[in-house]
Formats: sequence, structure tokens, C-alpha cells
Amino acid sequence: MCGIASIVGPLCERNTLERMVSVLGHRGPDGTNIWMGTEEKVALGHTKLSVIDPKGNNQPMFTSGKRMVLVYNGEIYNYLELQNELYSSLSSMRDNWKTSSDTEVLLYIMSRMGIDGLKKLNGMYAFVAWDERYNKLYAVRDRLGIKPLYYYFDGENLITASEIKAILKAGVAPQMDLEGVSQFVELQYCLNDRTMFKGIKKLLPGHYLEYDYYTKSLKCEKYWDIAVDADTEYNEEKYIEEISFLLTDAMQMQLRSDYPVGFHLSGGLDSSTICYLASRLKSTPIKTFTGGFKVDNYDESHHAKTMADSIGALNFTTFPSSEDLRESFKKIIYMLDEPVAGAAIFPQYFLSKLISESGVRVALGGQGGDELFCGYARYLIAVLEDSLGSKIYSSSGGESRSGMLIDDVLSNLCQLQGYEPLMQKYFSDNIFGDFPERYYHLMIRTSGLDEIISPDVYRCNGMVKSVFVEEFNRCQSDNIIDQMCIFDMRNHLQSLLHLEDRASMAWSVESRVPLLDHRIVETVMRIPAEERLRGGNLKHIFKRVVHNYLPSSILNRTDKKGFPVPIVEWFGGDLRDWVRDILLSQKARERGIFDASALESRLDNHYAFDRTIWGLLSMEFWFQNYFDG
Repeated sequence: MCGIASIVGPLCERNTLERMVSVLGHRGPDGTNIWMGTEEKVALGHTKLSVIDPKGNNQPMFTSGKRMVLVYNGEIYNYLELQNELYSSLSSMRDNWKTSSDTEVLLYIMSRMGIDGLKKLNGMYAFVAWDERYNKLYAVRDRLGIKPLYYYFDGENLITASEIKAILKAGVAPQMDLEGVSQFVELQYCLNDRTMFKGIKKLLPGHYLEYDYYTKSLKCEKYWDIAVDADTEYNEEKYIEEISFLLTDAMQMQLRSDYPVGFHLSGGLDSSTICYLASRLKSTPIKTFTGGFKVDNYDESHHAKTMADSIGALNFTTFPSSEDLRESFKKIIYMLDEPVAGAAIFPQYFLSKLISESGVRVALGGQGGDELFCGYARYLIAVLEDSLGSKIYSSSGGESRSGMLIDDVLSNLCQLQGYEPLMQKYFSDNIFGDFPERYYHLMIRTSGLDEIISPDVYRCNGMVKSVFVEEFNRCQSDNIIDQMCIFDMRNHLQSLLHLEDRASMAWSVESRVPLLDHRIVETVMRIPAEERLRGGNLKHIFKRVVHNYLPSSILNRTDKKGFPVPIVEWFGGDLRDWVRDILLSQKARERGIFDASALESRLDNHYAFDRTIWGLLSMEFWFQNYFDG
């Protein structure tokens, strides 16, 4: 894993690139290199984290004659297979091969096949390639958006980097994108390619940029997308067998590393499956890493221990405290670039610290399983409303939009225990209304934040909802289960992968996510939507795949909470004065971001120390890091 940066245009100077790569040092502590092109019109920079071929895998990497130059962040998991394919197509290439790295494979795939070669890649990647023959720059991001890539274009200069902070080091002045801020207030992340920084965009998953230096033309194209292609002759046993094979194959490829490999283990279905498969593929006991809190109802580490014991793993656990949060909050927001998503970044950050300090450089986890295999309770809530509505209005032509009837889901409604507050809020307004707007209602995360943010900053005028609905409707399927899953993989999952990348890279750890192997995604999306959520059973297909892998106490868990953080207890207890000092400081008041009286009233209410306060603190530290100089 690495950090990459590039500039094409008049701003291209060595000192500028040096500043950019210097702030990416945490992504690659093993070396830094910069390449300046002819006439200094283009420059590429790289910070190296050694995982594959540590001695030979140096970047920027060139083809002979420097016709193509490449910097790359990620892993091409099938690089050995692609290398053999290249050898067989051109026998002389074997003699000219300089390294045993996936970078060289990627370089020759791009130089020989161009964008068409991307379909051969299995991996997570973000890379920039300069083609000297045509004076064109290509910037590419992997299919699922596992690795980040941002860009800024002012008509003459194209600047790209693994993190936004590096683009700011190129002289781009930080400015708030008000629509991006509004999306953060409502959803805790930004939709599509928007960020909270004006003029800085994220390259979308499965997309590439092509920039022509002479014509100054920039185009963004899609080379892959999540597609629904329901199998009309669906056979569940056949798909169970195929997914099981692909999981094992993905694990075998993603275990490739020249450094020790470890595993995230929460005690949930996804991470437990990854650890089980690894224990069967590795000849020695695996190392698993778990985070928890020594606060009642917030510690799930005993489930992780149960799983670790069942496979003979060495389990390591960290229990970050309220004092750890006080000391690290500002730095965590700096690492994030944007105050996106929620409090789960805090335990993930300390879990990555534990992994790094144990000597492990690569960690595999279960990210993506909930979006892909229908694991969120909100999916069942939406299907419950849909099936209930189709039953009520059946005599007047009401139809199920999920392909499921109320009788289909009754036996599994027990999975909604604990979600009463969400259901009360959801069903209290516009029940049976237009579904994209209903799902937006399910996804809103404001929780009072909209009442505190200044109207000059947060534009509560329906703009976010309209963008949300437009994005939701991009799905080509009429089934609401497909629509929810695909929307989440294109948007919600991106915020989680953002946290995964930044938390791990803050400690120079490479995080891999085998469930997001694109072959698994494509296979699952061929399963009819109502079969993926058969009977309202969350993760029905995945449970069928792994039912022989896991202890029954793990397989049948109904109390999985994600990665909850005791912020209500801490912000209303040990950290209460600290929270007030930060948010009610003179500097914070002068920004004009918050309504100080509304905020103070909120802070006087002990029960209000929830994700709203987390969001406010995140925004304040965002300003301190990026706008206060």
C-alpha cells in the first residue's frame, strides 16, 4: 500500500510534489520518489509501503524508453497469473522482467492494452500512468472503490492524490463546498464524486480519467459498474457452491504478501468467516485483532474470543478509553481529510495501531458483507413496509416492489428487536410513499444537527434529498432490494471504505477486503433479490455458504451492533467539560458555523450527547486542521 500524487500543467514543480508526498508519508514509510517528465510538464510522486517484492518494487516505475511511467497504490491480487499470461504472449518478456512485483505487471498491462487491460485485473488499486507517446495522463480507481483517489482540475492543471491533504499542499486553497457540507449533515458522507472541499472531487469507483496535455481536455469514463442480471433459472445450491469457491479463491490470492498477515475479528459473521478460511489456508495459527470497550453493553470481544478459540487463533484485543478519544480526536479527523461517517473510526484507528505494533503489515477483514448480502436491518424494515402495503392495497392493484409478501417475512421479524426507535421514526411519516424518498428517510443521520448548524452553511432546502433520489434511481432494477443494495455499495459503502483506508494507513497497515472481490459481487448480483433476502432472513445466502464454518453462537447471533462507541456515556461524563470547551470556545463561535445558543442548550441536556455532538466535534476539528492554517 502506498501514497501517490501527480501534477500535469504549469504548477508542476519538484518542490510542489515534494510537499504533496511529504504529507502522505504515513501511507508509505519505506521510501519516497519523484519523477519529473520532459519539459517539467508532468510529475509523479510515490511513498512506498513494502508488501510485495520490497527490494525491487520501486516507483515511479517505467517501461523501457520511459514511454509509460506509473505510480500505484494497492494490490493486484492475480499478478502472478497475469505475469505468466504476459510471458506466454511474448517469450522475450521473461528475460526483460526486472522485479517480482504486481506493479510491473500493471505497468505492462497498461502499456500494452491500455484501459482495455483493466478488465483483467483482480484487486484494489488507484494508479496514475503517464503515456509519453501521446502526452496523456490516466488516473484509475478500482471497481468497488476500495482505494481512494482525488483530483482537482482548474482548466490548466490536473492534480491527483491519494488524500485531499496532498492536493491542498499543491497550493489549492481549502474552501467549503456548501452542498458537500449539507450532505455530510444529513448523511454523514457525500454523494457521488463530491467532497466537502470546493473544487476537489473523488474519482468514482470503476472510473478512469483521461487527460490530454495538449488539448487540455479531461474526460471521466466508467469501465465497470455494479449490474443486476437476475438468473431466470436460479438454482440456490449451484450459487452456494460457486460463492464458496470464489471466497476461498479470493482468500488464497489475498493472502499473498512478503510480510506477516493478520485478521480483523469482531465476532460477527463476515470477519469470522474470513478468519475461518484463513485458518484453513495457513499452516500456522493466525493472528486476529479485536477492539472493544470496557463499558457495559459496548463490549463484543467475548464473541471474537469464542471464534478465535474455535480455530486456534492468537487473539489480540485493544480497549481504547475516553482519554484516548480526547487525545486522538483531532488527529483522526486530520487523517480522514473530511469528517465523514461516524464514531466507528475511533476504535478502527486504535485497532490498526494494535495491528501495526504487533509487526503485522497486512490485515484482512469482512467489510462489504452487509451491503452485498443484505445484512442491514433497514433492508428488512423497508421490505416490511412494502409487503404490508401490497397486502393492504392488493384489491386496488397494489404490488410488491420487493417480490416478497407479508407472509414471507413474518417469521424473521424478530431480527428487528432493538430497532424500535428507527422504526418509530420511519413509520411516523409518509408511510407507503415514494420509495426513493422513503429510503432517504431511513438513511438521514441529522439527529438534530440540522437545528444547530447555521443556515448559511447548511442549506436545508431539499437539495440533498433530490440528489439522493436521483442517485437512487440510477439502479436499473425495479426491485427495491436491488435498489437499496446498489445505492449502498455506490455510496454508503464508500464512506466505510474511506474509514477503513484512513484508519489502517494512519499506522502504515494495508487493509484488504476479500468479500469485495468483484467476481463475488458479480455472482451475488445474479441471484434474484427476493432470494438474497429469502423469508426476510438477513444474509440468507451468506449464512447458507458459511453454515458449516462457524460456531452456532456466531452463526445465529442476533445482537451484532457493528462497532458501537460509548459516546453518550463519555460525552455526558468524563469528556463533558472537554466537549463544552471545544464547541463553545471563542474561536468556534466566531466561525459562524453553529448557532451557539442552540448548541449550548443541547449540551445542557445530558441525553443529547449522541452522534450529533460527534458530528459537531468532527466539523470543529476539521476547521482547526484545514482552515486555521
